[in-house]
Amino acid sequence: MILKVRVYWNFHRKVFSVMCGGRVVAHATRVDLYRVRFTVRRAGWLRVLRERRKNVHAFVAGTTGVRVWHEEEEASGVATYNPYGMAGATFIDADTGRPLAGADVAYLSVRNGRPCVRWADARSYGVRAW
Repeated sequence: MILKVRVYWNFHRKVFSVMCGGRVVAHATRVDLYRVRFTVRRAGWLRVLRERRKNVHAFVAGTTGVRVWHEEEEASGVATYNPYGMAGATFIDADTGRPLAGADVAYLSVRNGRPCVRWADARSYGVRAW
């Protein structure tokens, strides 16, 4: 089944929460997404800065239910998000520091209890439906 979802890191459970239609429908340690958008809600980000307390305001949105790539394959980069950093209103590429608006594919996984978001251009990998 192919679904449009929003995924965020759940600090309490140490897994990704998958939202569909405004409701959490699953928790996962691995999520593959296609046609990805990196989204930060400005009001939530400003509230984090004001209250110095985290809230759910940053998502990786995309389509799930597609086979993106094998875990051992290389990605184009790693996306990261820090609401307190210089580029707090956006996800950035961990290597270059450039803002990321979206990607063709993304692989979200848990590494040592922390989120790892790798992204790539679909032309580099064979994207196909399951």
